[in-house]
Amino acid sequence: MADRHRGGHRRAGLPPMRPRRTDRVEAALVPAVRILGIAGVVIAVLFGWAAVSGGRIRAVHEQTSRARVEATVLTAGVRDGVEGGRTRVSAVWRPPGAGPHTGPLMVTGVPRPGDVEPLWVDRTTGEPAPPPTRVATAVVRGLTTGAVACAIVLAGVALLWLGVHAGTRLVNSRRWARDWARVEPTWSGRSPPR
Repeated sequence: MADRHRGGHRRAGLPPMRPRRTDRVEAALVPAVRILGIAGVVIAVLFGWAAVSGGRIRAVHEQTSRARVEATVLTAGVRDGVEGGRTRVSAVWRPPGAGPHTGPLMVTGVPRPGDVEPLWVDRTTGEPAPPPTRVATAVVRGLTTGAVACAIVLAGVALLWLGVHAGTRLVNSRRWARDWARVEPTWSGRSPPR
């Protein structure tokens, strides 16, 4: 029966085994790697939280600074195969609290003059703008960012630990091979004891 004794094993009638230097190094690095992992996860969670907050603020700003209006197509467009089946047309629209604006638009399909197309515009300039980001979309993007950051941190810590473990195993294997090369001839009886 082996009793734990100061990092080694007590063997029947023998002194306790001393831990190898590599065992001590590996044991000393365990708390450091744990602390690094915990700190990395905390930072990744804070990074994700900041991404959620920033995304929500941006989404609310976009929703208040953009308005949906209807644009009336003025000229028939020609389908542009480069932009995924969208057509460039000339249209007129009226932003909230402003006079009519005329300009080019990209629309789906091939509309005829007089057709009405939905359009998002910037409230201050009246110029076309992309649709505002939904708050739920911003939150999901932020959570995804945080989750990916956590996964990267945990993968990095795992790779660090695997590297430390592989390094100590390599050192141990070389030391065991060197010691065995010295002991094996005597142990196997191929050479007389020294």
